[in-house]
Amino acid sequence: SSGINAEWPLRPGPTVAMNLFSYLLLGGLLTTGICTIFYAKAGAEDGDGSWSAPFGTIQECVNAARGGDECQIRGGRYHEEVEIKGVRGWATKPTLIKGYGDERPLLDGTVEIKPKHGDWQMMGDIYYGEIEETIWQPLYDFPL
Repeated sequence: SSGINAEWPLRPGPTVAMNLFSYLLLGGLLTTGICTIFYAKAGAEDGDGSWSAPFGTIQECVNAARGGDECQIRGGRYHEEVEIKGVRGWATKPTLIKGYGDERPLLDGTVEIKPKHGDWQMMGDIYYGEIEETIWQPLYDFPL
């Protein structure tokens, strides 16, 4: 004998209902958690954070996240500072900011230089234009 004293079939009663309720509330909701997954892809425009319309910056993704949400950042180069304020999760369901799958986003600290007016001009193999930024090292991936 297994030591369990129950009639078959089990009849629903207050104990069965309470156990089911406890399982659904504590086991179902707390272990699976409810969270929103937002996506960011460098350069995307007018996104809402969904897979088909990702945010264009990591900062937009972080600003949309609430406790327990995930920001999955697509591979690419991100020219931005990211400020994380007031985003909290829980020990069992932290707020995550991570690369999507095996993609690796790159937070690039260099300054993207754009021409002051319109597009870059071209003369032979040389691009030129007026800029507003002060530059101190105009070479990229080139040793001095």
